[in-house]
Amino acid sequence: MYLKNKNKYFNSIGVLCIFLSGLFFVLIDSFSLSQNINEEISMAFYFKFIICILFFMASKREQNQIDNFMSIESHAANLNAPFHFSVIYITLWLGIKSLVSPSVAISWYVGVFLFFGGLAAFIFVQEFTEELKQKMALNVILYSVLNISSRIFVFSIFIMATYFIAQGDSSWILIPFYDWNL
Repeated sequence: MYLKNKNKYFNSIGVLCIFLSGLFFVLIDSFSLSQNINEEISMAFYFKFIICILFFMASKREQNQIDNFMSIESHAANLNAPFHFSVIYITLWLGIKSLVSPSVAISWYVGVFLFFGGLAAFIFVQEFTEELKQKMALNVILYSVLNISSRIFVFSIFIMATYFIAQGDSSWILIPFYDWNL
């Protein structure tokens, strides 16, 4: 049973990674690292982006490479769910931070990030609703409400991306790490 659950989209290791990455992202957001809002956004974005890249690399590895490298009988878990969650979080955070902060310009680059976050949200929400349908044996009304509300959430991400692409300018809001005033 343990090995059978490893290839599922939501497995125990994946859910633990989602929880820990969400906790790490919230901790990064709670600490003000700089007095400059653009530097703060840049630092938090780069830290989150590194975590996102690590989840991407972990989700694309092959079992044979891991077994040959470690020379033990290991069974890698499917880490697509934590990767999609990290993409959703980082893109929504960047979009909301750009909308809420008055000193941050609306950039169409953020709209492109939001578009890819919407694609990840589509996959994540679809797998999540199917998992709930199978595990919880939801009744038809509750499943329909959950399905419609999740689709509205994904649609709102695409609407937000469209707004940023249409109304944004071509300024890059992130400051390179070598220009930080620490």
